[in-house]
Amino acid sequence: MISNIGSYTNQNMLYKNNLSQRQKQEPANPPAEKNVKQIADYMKNHNNLDVTIDYLDKNNIKRYPNALQKELEVVARGENAFYTDQLKLAVAPKSKPSLILHELGHAINAQTKKAFKYLQKSRHVALATIPMATVTAAGMFKREDGKPNFFELNALSIGFLAYLPTIIEEGLASIHGVKAAGKFVKDKSLLNPLKRNYAFAWMTYLIAGIATAIGVKQTIIENKKA
Repeated sequence: MISNIGSYTNQNMLYKNNLSQRQKQEPANPPAEKNVKQIADYMKNHNNLDVTIDYLDKNNIKRYPNALQKELEVVARGENAFYTDQLKLAVAPKSKPSLILHELGHAINAQTKKAFKYLQKSRHVALATIPMATVTAAGMFKREDGKPNFFELNALSIGFLAYLPTIIEEGLASIHGVKAAGKFVKDKSLLNPLKRNYAFAWMTYLIAGIATAIGVKQTIIENKKA
């Protein structure tokens, strides 16, 4: 299953969270580790997922190849969690096991319904192409009357659109995790810390989408001045 070490750094395959935006934290009063593992196994089996689930620390990370260990260090330190569809691997810190539920939500998106698969694959393509294409088109298709063209007028909306697949897919991953956890608790209020944590995390993607939109607009304005 683990092959092609050079691909481990491919950002299109690793569903990592940007640590400059936030550091993943486990919610206060998280589900017990035993319960989390039970929920994770349920998510894997119920959805027929082809995925290896692992909870990492500084000791057990050593069983992975050296090249992959570099990608997993932030997980072992308790700073992040991720799912990679290429390796069919979902990992979370051993110290913060409840983070695995969100990552398995990514696995559900990648391996179940076609719409979810398309959404997950399109998020990186959209971010890599739409902002630059918008800036380029704004400069190419100038109106003869000197008025702003379509791309200049709609730069904010188009820029935000580039981040929309990511915003939606991240939200769906959290929904899958919370929904699965809900099947294992009688008192649904116990899910509130998990919901708050996932909602806060989702907000960082929303903010990043707004920042992307502003960046596209500002770039067009600066290019026009040049």
